[in-house]
Amino acid sequence: MGCIAFIIDKLKEARHIAADNPDGEMIVYLLDIAIVEAEEEQRRREDNGPSPIR
Repeated sequence: MGCIAFIIDKLKEARHIAADNPDGEMIVYLLDIAIVEAEEEQRRREDNGPSPIR
């Protein structure tokens, strides 16, 4: 498992935990954004190799 795949897995685990919390709506929203960004980065790396450091 690559580094980004590991991060995506952990973000999804955190999202499930936050979703169980009645006050976790904002956290779930932010984790959803982080998951989408990580998945896009993973696709970019698969297509083009690693992105330059920002």
